[in-house]
Amino acid sequence: MAHENPYAPPVATVFDAPESRSGSLELLHPLGRRVGTDRPWQWLQNAWALFKPEALKWWIVIAAATALHVAVIRVPGLSPFSLIVTLLAPLFLAGVGVCANNVNLTAKFSLTDLLAGFKHRPVPLLQVGACCVVLDLACLTLDYFVFGLKDPLVVFFGLGSDQDTERFMNAQGAVYWITQVGTSWLILSISAFAPYLIHEHGLSAPKAMFASAAGWHKNTPALLVLGFWLFVLAIGATIPFGLGWLALLPVLFLLEYCAYRDIYLASD
Repeated sequence: MAHENPYAPPVATVFDAPESRSGSLELLHPLGRRVGTDRPWQWLQNAWALFKPEALKWWIVIAAATALHVAVIRVPGLSPFSLIVTLLAPLFLAGVGVCANNVNLTAKFSLTDLLAGFKHRPVPLLQVGACCVVLDLACLTLDYFVFGLKDPLVVFFGLGSDQDTERFMNAQGAVYWITQVGTSWLILSISAFAPYLIHEHGLSAPKAMFASAAGWHKNTPALLVLGFWLFVLAIGATIPFGLGWLALLPVLFLLEYCAYRDIYLASD
């Protein structure tokens, strides 16, 4: 029977660092790190750098996403499909992350990369989308039972006239608006970074949503500064006949991914 040598030097088992799907060895901050308020400007620059090498392809993606968004909001009969868009959004965001990472590595991407979320870990990505749908429906329930909206689907899906929607919005007090902003903030916090954490690092949906919310909330000061910069840039983009949005819109589209890399990946 073998016995351990009490005089042997200590031995530790060493594992290689896990390789992420982004193609490089990167140390993940599981709950994100707090970044400085100067970082949002760098996020904007990084987003622009991701856009430039494949500008035409990015514009194809942005045009399709914008058309879908406008259709489900404004076209009669399509508004209820907004819940399906919410459900599938994390899968497409994972694909956007793959495209952006490929631009980082090779300065190009394929439009088929947008479907990466449907091929790799679609179930936890759908779970994130389902959670957002449940929160949206909970907000509808609140509108009905607390704020007295007789037909919340009319406002939520835009099935009524603009006058009906505006009349309802103006009739509500500060409590209603605080509730709406709070719900939107919660949905954003759990879903902003979760698709990338799931797809690139293999986190489960609950862990990814918790990590996304943690990274989001601990960087509230940076996000507020980002909001200020976006307000200033939006004014500047609108002044020359709105032409500045041709440059700003792609930056907005890629901004979330750039923030994710800065908050969660130590190698950047």
